[in-house]
Amino acid sequence: RRVGRELPGRLPVDVVGLRGSAGRTLGVLPAGGARPSQLAEGTSITKQAMGERLAEMEQRGWITIEPDPTDGRARIVRRTAEGDRVRAATERAIASVEAELAAQVGATRWATFLEVLGELAHPSAAGAVSRRA
Repeated sequence: RRVGRELPGRLPVDVVGLRGSAGRTLGVLPAGGARPSQLAEGTSITKQAMGERLAEMEQRGWITIEPDPTDGRARIVRRTAEGDRVRAATERAIASVEAELAAQVGATRWATFLEVLGELAHPSAAGAVSRRA
């Protein structure tokens, strides 16, 4: 929550209206693109909610939604150059907040926190450290 509160003030002024949900979607969207259903599953939201999120992101110019060349019924979501820029700015802003948090509690405690959070978020990958758990 703290990252979410501090994030808007750390983003470039031209990245307006970025909600955490859109930032997460840009973050999990592979470079080669993905189907909306894959993104919904990866972010643990409904396909309908993902469709609404993607429509807003497409309007902002952060993604494109195109027919899947291998399946005419499906669509593929890809980041645009602007989406790549917003993703990179978001990652820098998050890293800035995380660096401050790590400095507050110390590197060892921060690493332990990330490890435990990763285990809780992904029980099947116990012991794996996840930055974005």
